[in-house]
Amino acid sequence: MKKRIRRENVSGPKICAECGEKFYIRDNEAPCQFQKRTHCSIPCRNRANARKQTVMQKYICQRCGARLKRANKSNLCRTCHDALSLNSWWTLEQVGFLKEHYAEHGPRWVADRLDLDPIKVRDKANRMGLTMNPETYYKVVHLKAKEYMLNHNPMKDPDVVKKVSDTQERTGVRERTYQKLLAGQQRLRKSTVTKIQRKLYSAMSAAGIEFEPEYLIKPKFIVDAAMPKHKIIIQADGCYWHGHNCRGKKLTRRQASQQARDRAQDKYLQSCGWTVLRFWGCEINSDIDSCIRKILTTLDTE
Repeated sequence: MKKRIRRENVSGPKICAECGEKFYIRDNEAPCQFQKRTHCSIPCRNRANARKQTVMQKYICQRCGARLKRANKSNLCRTCHDALSLNSWWTLEQVGFLKEHYAEHGPRWVADRLDLDPIKVRDKANRMGLTMNPETYYKVVHLKAKEYMLNHNPMKDPDVVKKVSDTQERTGVRERTYQKLLAGQQRLRKSTVTKIQRKLYSAMSAAGIEFEPEYLIKPKFIVDAAMPKHKIIIQADGCYWHGHNCRGKKLTRRQASQQARDRAQDKYLQSCGWTVLRFWGCEINSDIDSCIRKILTTLDTE
């Protein structure tokens, strides 16, 4: 609880900070307000504030116009001071060499030729708006990171590998994490069914075929549809992503790797006793009845 200030204790005179005259407490003024007041009148207070603003206007950056907290020798803010100090030791020949070779070779190559720090070269290039070519960026950044990991990968140490493996097996972290990822992927795929999958599912339901969409094959992967009682798996492959020859184009690297994964997946499933039926997207769109007949024939033979 604050101590109440008695009026008679603060009625004594105070000295105005602007004109130096004595002033007393007003009749309608509270004691706490009188204690905080430093000027005898409003004009004195306004003159003091105007002089303070004039002094503060002197402390501005001569380069960008930002207000400074205090005066300094250079009359520059921290940002402008750093920028000027960074540019002060760059000669015209060095700047020209940087503009000519930075996009093709990157900061480290330029720094080695100019005998400078690569970080300062990169900062100077960023301030000048220089960028590397995509091929150079891949070579300088990605390949360097890959080379570093190949040479300093801790998982190449047998002791580290054994320690990590023992910890994961003991705590069950690997299995739980993998099952969580598969379950999350299964929920995502159920919410984002493709057009050919939706068309195939509708035709199978109309034909009275019981199946489970987005079936989880633990602990490996997820298939488009499955009939666990009959050990039959049905896959609807998009012509572009899986590289069907109906497009009449050369396979890309991604399509070739996807086909290799599909073959490995089929081999694994067949070794586990599953029958795999794959239908292309163009086949589903053009002749869905033949796909249903093939599924029914496979069911009759099981």
